[in-house]
Amino acid sequence: MQTLSITGSEDNPVTSTATRTRQPSAAVQAKADALVLNNAAWCRLRNRQTGKCVAYAVPSQSVPNLFYRTNGVRCECRGFERHGYCAHQLAAATYVAIKRPARKEVA
Repeated sequence: MQTLSITGSEDNPVTSTATRTRQPSAAVQAKADALVLNNAAWCRLRNRQTGKCVAYAVPSQSVPNLFYRTNGVRCECRGFERHGYCAHQLAAATYVAIKRPARKEVA
């Protein structure tokens, strides 16, 4: 059984956003919005057993043909490693929030 891990390497672990308090700048949010609009260029990474999408490969906006894996919570890029957020992670989180149907509350 293979699992997708985007937690970084042993030498350079990805930190959790739960410990970060800074908010993304307007520029980072604008980049994330542009990535969401261009979601057709993303690759969906699926679990082989269930077929469910578990993460996305989102293109870099500065380096052609470079993609970063993100699940909307974490990302492999340097920006996420430094700040705890990035445009790729914000774009994936926004995309999932838009595409996921609202859950019905059970009374």
